[in-house]
Amino acid sequence: MFSVIVAQAASTPVAPVEVSCGCGRTAEVESPVIDLDMVPFTEGVAGWHDDQSKRLTKVPEWMLGATLVRAPFCGPPAGAIIAVRPVAPSVVYVVVEDSSDGRPGRNGGLLPSVLPGSGWEPRQDAPEWSEGSKLTVYAKRVTARDVLCVPTIAEEGAAFFLVVKLDLEAFDASVETNLGLEYCRAPMAETAAAWSDKQHRWAWVPTFMNGGILFRGPHDSTPTGTTLRVSASGAFRAYVILEADYKGGHARSGGFLESLPAAGWRVEKSAPSWGDIASTMEVFSIKANEGSSLLLPPTTSKAVFALVVVSVASSPDRLAEEMKRSFRAWDTQGVGGIRKEDLGALLAALCPSLAQPARDELLAWADRTSMGVVAYEEFVDRLLLAGPAA
Repeated sequence: MFSVIVAQAASTPVAPVEVSCGCGRTAEVESPVIDLDMVPFTEGVAGWHDDQSKRLTKVPEWMLGATLVRAPFCGPPAGAIIAVRPVAPSVVYVVVEDSSDGRPGRNGGLLPSVLPGSGWEPRQDAPEWSEGSKLTVYAKRVTARDVLCVPTIAEEGAAFFLVVKLDLEAFDASVETNLGLEYCRAPMAETAAAWSDKQHRWAWVPTFMNGGILFRGPHDSTPTGTTLRVSASGAFRAYVILEADYKGGHARSGGFLESLPAAGWRVEKSAPSWGDIASTMEVFSIKANEGSSLLLPPTTSKAVFALVVVSVASSPDRLAEEMKRSFRAWDTQGVGGIRKEDLGALLAALCPSLAQPARDELLAWADRTSMGVVAYEEFVDRLLLAGPAA
């Protein structure tokens, strides 16, 4: 037994999200399926859709404008399992009654240990609705198009509602083919499943792609002529892992060995393996700026490949490496330094809001030898990894 509510962004003011409620096996067959609705979370909104007199006040500022998922005031039935699937990276908040007139509140059995024990993090602030009743908030992040389940409601009568808020700080990416198909995704890590239709797993994953978003298509049955478009919410580096050699046979590279370098992709120094000792993989990468999408060349033959997308700003180390790559691409002779006045012109172009006195101070700090030449890799390390005090 289940119900599904889908809110479309084009027709409603709330964030597009799917919420389903089902009853576990311990629930009676006759248990009613809970009715849910969604409204924007505003000051004074009714917290439950069947009782307009019970309104929420003192709503924390960071909750305002989010999507409020409302149950009836009687709460979900015992055994209910509620799942949330947003179309964008989001933070899901579970709000339950912590106490009422000094006694344990109607929390559905989620407190004191179930929510914290399931990885939900407490928040200090919570809305109010009635004198003597204290609500509490627990939060958990969920990536785009993934399903997040609230722990099973063990007791009836919970004072309960959900809030779903877009996670503006999260990085998200998607990969779509020219046929309109979207690749499935997973965190890139050691032993991650390599393809959508095989049990092979990645091993010896290089650190530069560890923790990125792995996009998995079929193992070796991608149709010839397929193009992939990569889109992301911020600047990113895309990595294509492809078969570069196959002992005793032909490498299934899809033509990428020739087409990627021709399109400006760079070969990386290391690559993962996937369990076939005859297959040697190679990795090519390219950076894309914020607001841009990336179109891969079409496949021209059978291809064994996968794609990993990593946010440029995922860590200070990553950002520092990207800045060093940019300097190296400019420094074609490998000198390793940049003139102080050239660095000043670069800072003026990239950071127009940085006042001239502050820019002069930064340049003086960068030119440690007072020779008028700045070692750019040392400059990046000191700026991003150590700070001006170093």
